[in-house]
Amino acid sequence: MRSKISRAVAALLLSFVALVGTSCLGSFSMTSGIADWNRKATESKWVNELIFLGLVIIPVYGFSILVDAILLNSIEFWSGNNPVENSSKEVGAPEAPAAFPLPPQ
Repeated sequence: MRSKISRAVAALLLSFVALVGTSCLGSFSMTSGIADWNRKATESKWVNELIFLGLVIIPVYGFSILVDAILLNSIEFWSGNNPVENSSKEVGAPEAPAAFPLPPQ
């Protein structure tokens, strides 16, 4: 009986890792947005550092990394769209050209 339960738990954990750990390294848009806001919060780098330390102590950065890694990057991987991307961007608008375009083949 005990080995059936341990096998079921192992199968459940393996399934969870297979679904969540899809080698998806997304854009971490939510965490990047918080960091961008923190960099531009004030003109003083010292006040920005204090804000940063406050956001680390309160675990705003930790929570945003967790949500990005588990939820938002998985959505971005499976759907191709990140739900936190800049919403002011028009749907269907042409994207900016690449900084280093590939040569024609």
